[in-house]
Amino acid sequence: MLAGLGALLCGCGLNVWAVWMFRRGEAGVCPFSAVERVVDGGPYRFSRNPMYLGLVLISAAFVLLAGPLWNAGFAAALGVWLHLRFVLPEEEFLRERLGAAYLEYASRRARWLGL
Repeated sequence: MLAGLGALLCGCGLNVWAVWMFRRGEAGVCPFSAVERVVDGGPYRFSRNPMYLGLVLISAAFVLLAGPLWNAGFAAALGVWLHLRFVLPEEEFLRERLGAAYLEYASRRARWLGL
């Protein structure tokens, strides 16, 4: 139960913090929206995709809170779907829009918290 609550709080916290950093940097929050610069503060110091990581943590939290653990496959499937449908295309989009600035940032940050 505690692990589920922790994952839920971390996932929600990551999403709120990441959105706040985007708003502060005047960057679009929606995927593929206009972007002028790399947002690299806050949770973006640890992961290039903290909003997606937050969604996966929230999904995992529901598994931990409600069980059974075999439902963890749904959280894993969400992570794979987000990676293929959003993360990889967004990286290409950012490389085209921001060029060297994004490549330099991407070389210093992991996609998924060290992965």
